[in-house]
Amino acid sequence: KNLAKYKEALLFGELLVYYQPIVCNLTDKKVKYEALCRLKYKDEIISPYFFIQLSKQLKIYNRISIEIVKKAINDFIDKKEMVSINISMEDVCNKYFTKEILKIAREYKRLDNIIFEITESSNIKNYLLINTMFPSII
Repeated sequence: KNLAKYKEALLFGELLVYYQPIVCNLTDKKVKYEALCRLKYKDEIISPYFFIQLSKQLKIYNRISIEIVKKAINDFIDKKEMVSINISMEDVCNKYFTKEILKIAREYKRLDNIIFEITESSNIKNYLLINTMFPSII
C-alpha cells in the first residue's frame, strides 16, 4: 500500500526544498544552509527516506536531483548566504546529471555561494572524474 502511495506521490506530487540552517556552535550564527529534498503529496510532506530508492527504480532519480539543484540555486542566486546541496557519486557519474549541472552553471555564471557536497565520500574512487567536473563549475 505504501509503495503505491509513494509511487503516486513521485509521479504527481511536488518536489520541495527545505533549508536547514547550519549554526556555528561558538558564535551561534548561521554559517550556511543545507538544501533538503522533500516530496509534497496531498497534505503530506514525505522524507526522501521513503522515496529515493523507488525513484531510482522508476528511473526518475536524476530528474529529481537536477530539479533540487535548480531550485536551490534559484532560491539562493541573489543571496549572500551559502547553501549546501548534497549530491551522490551516482549523480557525479551520470553524464546527463553533469551535463545539466554544467548548463546551469553557464546560465547563472555566479555560483560562489553554492556548495556541492558529495555524500558517501568514503566510497569516492574516481577522483579524476570529480576533479574534471567540479573545477569547471566552481
